[in-house]
Amino acid sequence: MNARIVFAAALLMPWTAHAQDAGEKAYAEGRYAEAAVHFEQALAKAGEKTKPQILLALGSCYLQTKNLEGAVKVLREAVALKAETADVHRSIAGALGMLGRLDEAIAGLRLAEALDPG
Repeated sequence: MNARIVFAAALLMPWTAHAQDAGEKAYAEGRYAEAAVHFEQALAKAGEKTKPQILLALGSCYLQTKNLEGAVKVLREAVALKAETADVHRSIAGALGMLGRLDEAIAGLRLAEALDPG
């Protein structure tokens, strides 16, 4: 790997972690719109390992602020990056249901049930 790329990545890691930490703090305090901004900043600099976790957090912020289209988009992106759980599919289905996209919502709930039949 190119030494410049490794050095640049090392410089960005603390910034990404700071933005993610600030997002988690804002979320815990119920400041969802502010948390979303922090997670968006962290996502812009995130590596492949942290990207799914940040997408999930951002999707949760979007759900809390009723940015339903945004929630569906980022949660589906998280699923594509192997962050697939029944809870994620339930969240996507909930957002789709609120958007009136009932067929997609039902399909999402069936997928969630298949992943976690309990």
